[in-house]
Amino acid sequence: MKLYEFSSKTCGPCKAMVPIIEKLKAKLPEGIDEIVQLDVEEESTLADKLEILAVPTFVVVDGPVYRVAEGAMGAAALRRWVVGAVAKIKKESLLRCRCGALGVVRLGSRGHFVECDLCREERTHRA
Repeated sequence: MKLYEFSSKTCGPCKAMVPIIEKLKAKLPEGIDEIVQLDVEEESTLADKLEILAVPTFVVVDGPVYRVAEGAMGAAALRRWVVGAVAKIKKESLLRCRCGALGVVRLGSRGHFVECDLCREERTHRA
C-alpha cells in the first residue's frame, strides 16, 4: 500500500507537515510500502480523480480501495490514522467478489454472506 500526501507550495499547513512526513518516512507504518508527496497543481488529473478538495490531504491506496483524511495533524495522529486506514483496507480486501467489487456484508448463520453490489452474486466468505 502507498500513502499519498497531496499538498500545495502555497499552503501553510502543508509546509508544517514536511517534518512530520519526513519522520513518518524514516519509520514507515506497517502495511505502507512508500510515501509519495504530490503537488495538487502538478498532479491535477490524479487529484481530480481522487476528488482532492483541500490540502493537505492524505490518501492510503491499495488498488481500487482507498481511505482519505483531510487537514494537517501531528505525527502521532497521522500514524494512528494511517494504521487504522491500512487495517480497514485489509479487512475490506478480504470481502471482494471475484468480479473485483467490494460487497455489502450481512451476517448469516453459516458465515459472512457477501452480496456483490456489482454482479449481485451471493458468496460465503469464511475466515
